[in-house]
Amino acid sequence: GKTWAVQRQRYVLFPQRVGELKIPPIEIPLAVSSDGKPGDVQVVRTPPVTINVVAPPGAADVPAFVTTPRLAVSEDWDRDLDGLKVGDAITRTITQTADDVFALVLPAVEFPDVDGFGTYPATPELDDRVIRGSYSATRIDRVTYVMQTEGEFVLPSIELYWFDPVRRRMVNETLDAVEMTVAPNPDAVLGETDIEPGEPRYDTAAVLREILDWLAANLHWLTILAGALFLLRSLWLRLVPGWMQRMAQARK
Repeated sequence: GKTWAVQRQRYVLFPQRVGELKIPPIEIPLAVSSDGKPGDVQVVRTPPVTINVVAPPGAADVPAFVTTPRLAVSEDWDRDLDGLKVGDAITRTITQTADDVFALVLPAVEFPDVDGFGTYPATPELDDRVIRGSYSATRIDRVTYVMQTEGEFVLPSIELYWFDPVRRRMVNETLDAVEMTVAPNPDAVLGETDIEPGEPRYDTAAVLREILDWLAANLHWLTILAGALFLLRSLWLRLVPGWMQRMAQARK
């Protein structure tokens, strides 16, 4: 005949190293009201948890990997690889999608420098989705190559690893090496580009997300500021005209 409220919080853990991981007790202060009056605060502690993390088979020689039942990798180019000339720029996009993980733990794509190319990686795009307790993640890595010299070039292959917990095996996703021919271009003006080496490209979507995140984090203060400005405007409209009228009469 009593009514109780239940609150459940779920945490997803991604172990990042082999060995024993200890999660200490979590303290939760609780108070039970009686006859509408708050009772004394009692502290409830969760039991400590110890997790023994082991390396999956085949992980010894792998630099980085993610554990997921599914990982798909694809790549796209923003233009045809034929007909490239000195001074041209071309953007490569590599997309990873996986289940039961967050985008933050997906392997980072490394774009090695190539002699004769300017290499300008952009800030990765991370996207997570949770639908009825099922997790899915997407990571998008982009790089822009600027052709600086003519000749034959080879972009090395890219390897990404993931461990399949269902089949208990390490899987290697390989993007094949890419061959390019860059023709001379007498009209090309080479020099400093708008993108500094080692810095990410300007990413409009990423900047917009940062602005929206900042607005969401400071919504409370922005609301107070808007209310204060509205109050000041109301006082201005109410008090200033009368004050100006009295000042005008005083001058007479």
